[in-house]
This record gives sequence, structure tokens and C-alpha cells, in this order.
Amino acid sequence: MELLLRNKNFLLLFLGTLLGTLGGSIFFISVVWTAASELGGATAVSVVLSFQALPIIITAPFVGLFVDKRKKKNILVSSSLIDGIVLLFLALLLKMNILNIWMLSITIFVQQFVGSFMGSSFQTLIPLIVKDEDLSKANSLMSSANMLAQLVGLGIGGILVAFLGLQGVVIFNGLLFIASAICEIFINYKEEIGKVVTEIKTFTGIKEGFAYAWKKIEIKGLILLEGASDFFGLALFVLLPVITQEVLKIGAEGYGILQAMSSVGSLVCGILMSFITEVKRKYLWMTIFGVILGITFSMIGVISSFWILAVLLFIQGLLIGYDNIIISVILQRETDRYYRGRVFSFRSMFNSILRPIGYMFVSLLLLFLSINQLIISYGIIIAILSLFYLLIPYASKRAKVEEQGSTTHRL
Repeated sequence: MELLLRNKNFLLLFLGTLLGTLGGSIFFISVVWTAASELGGATAVSVVLSFQALPIIITAPFVGLFVDKRKKKNILVSSSLIDGIVLLFLALLLKMNILNIWMLSITIFVQQFVGSFMGSSFQTLIPLIVKDEDLSKANSLMSSANMLAQLVGLGIGGILVAFLGLQGVVIFNGLLFIASAICEIFINYKEEIGKVVTEIKTFTGIKEGFAYAWKKIEIKGLILLEGASDFFGLALFVLLPVITQEVLKIGAEGYGILQAMSSVGSLVCGILMSFITEVKRKYLWMTIFGVILGITFSMIGVISSFWILAVLLFIQGLLIGYDNIIISVILQRETDRYYRGRVFSFRSMFNSILRPIGYMFVSLLLLFLSINQLIISYGIIIAILSLFYLLIPYASKRAKVEEQGSTTHRL
């Protein structure tokens, strides 16, 4: 926490992120609620959700190069302002009694489009405004800010819609985004962008970014393993409502508590890691925690107690939060500053593409396996995948030795 007090730039980024994430979370809940209750139920919700994922997949390769070519602070401020202005314009349309599913979907699309620029800029800005030894604490605090804002947004979004109405909530969220931009505009740091990046053509830059990420063992290994783990781990989001109804025999309130437990775990993890010194043997602990994650995942397939399931989901949130923080730290540290935007965009794109495929894969496997069998099998796979984290530093060191040997031979 002392990092917030001694680093003004990081404090401003922290506050801006907290306000922006809170605004986005409240707005999303209010839109989904309005779509479900006033604009066509489940079909309307499906349309809104499809517009949420599409921009990230489409724009990710281009966003990374765009971020690498420009000052990160300017992108953050512009993105927050655009979000705020779009929402205030939406409030004006609502004032004119113009409300339909396509208007809300387009607003979600614009927000996610802008958010794709914001996400890459945010990740690449952190190592520019904090010292290397503070990267772990910085990422932990930012993770805590995101989780806290999401939990608060999920908790009060529906309440605000009930009291303020959709128009009032939209105005409130628009002002939150503008307040976020005001915080970010006062961030002051030096950033040099080399001509090697600014003068590069778009498709050449994207190609070079992919080649760079693929060549670097640590970057490639972490992105692939994280994506594979998410592919299997996110199955729980599909299965949890079914488990809640058919196994635990509880209603929507119990489901809401279970849904929040993983986020609470990640929030606690971020807070704890902001107080401790940076972990040294990162890959070893990622492997250990990944195996434990797989075990707790499989345990969900054999238990029928609400409170035990809640504890398991909380533990999973702790473990997932640790992995996310450590992976971000390693990528920020190991990636050349001229490629950071592209690397983090590729990471986001890879995960965004795998998620819908993973959801469909679960639906297909449920034709052949019971829910319990699927969860147990997925947990075993997650544990096995985690063992491969141990190979990354070995493979990276070997590649560096071979590269040095090749250079020496040419000389």
C-alpha cells in the first residue's frame, strides 16, 4: 500500500482504473438487466453479450501496434473520455425515449472497442511509472482495484437501476469515466518511442510482433499455458448454474454468492501480494498453485455442500489471482518496451478466441459425460498443464545458450 503513497503517478493510475472499472461494471449489469426485463429476455441478453466479445477479437492485433506507437497516457485519457461522452450521449437518447436492443448493443460494442485500447495501454504503462522491484506490488494493487470495482459494480448495479432508472445510471457511469480521465491526465512521466516503431507499416508491425512473441520462450509459453488453463477452467462458469440448481438445490441468491467467491478470492490475493516481497521462484509456485487449482476443481465434481463449494471457489480465486499477477509481471519485465502493446494485445486476443470455443466444447462433451465426470476430468487436465510451467525457465535458458553459441560461431 505504501506504493500508492510514494508514487503519485501510480496513485493516479490506480484511482483512474478503479473509477473506470466501476463505471463499466455498473453499466454492463444495468444494460443486461434492462435487456432481460424490457427488451426481449434471454434473446436480447444474448445479443448484448455477443457485442461484448466481438471488438476484442477483431481489433487486438491492430490495437497492440497502435499502443506501441503512441504515448500510453494519452490513449488512456482519450479512451476514458470517449467512454464518458458515449454514455452521456446515450443518456440524451434515453431522455428522448429512444430505447432498443441495437442502441444498447452498439454502445457496448463501442465501449469494448475503446476498452481494448485501454487494456493494452494500462498494462504497458505500469512498468513505465514504477520501478522494476515494485512491479509485483503494482500489479497486485491494480488487480485488487479491478476486482473490488467489479464486485461493487455487480452488487449495486441492479439497485441503482431500481432507484435511478437506466438513464440515471448511464449519466452516473458517464461521469465516472470522465472522473477517471481527469485522474489519468495528471500522470507525468517520460516516454521515448523509437523511430523503429513509429515508422513501421501496420501489417509489418503486426507480423513482427507475432514473430517476437513466438520467438521468446517465456512469452510464448506463458500465453499458451494461460490460455489452455482458461480454456478448461472457464467451463465452471457454464456448469455452476446447473450445479446450483440440480445438485445443491438452491436459488438465485446462493448462485450469486458462489459466483462472487472466486472474485473475492482474487481480491484478497491482490491485497495480500501488495504487502509481501516479490516471490523469487515464480515458476515453481505457479506449478504448485496450478496443481492445487486442478485438485480443487476436481473436488467440485464430487461434493454436494454449498459451503464447501464456496470455500473451494474462494481458494480458486486466490490461486488464479496469483497466476494472473505473476504472469503480468513476467511479461512486463521480459518484453521489450517497443513490443509490450502487441504482446498484451495478443494475450487478450488469444484468451478471447478460446473462451467461446471452450464454452461450445463443454456443451459437446456433456453429450457423452456427466457433469461430475467432466469437472473431474477438467481438473486433472488443469493440474497436468500446470506442470509445464517448470519447463519454461529451462527451455528459455537453453534457447539463450544456443543463441549465444550461434553468435559466437558466426564471429
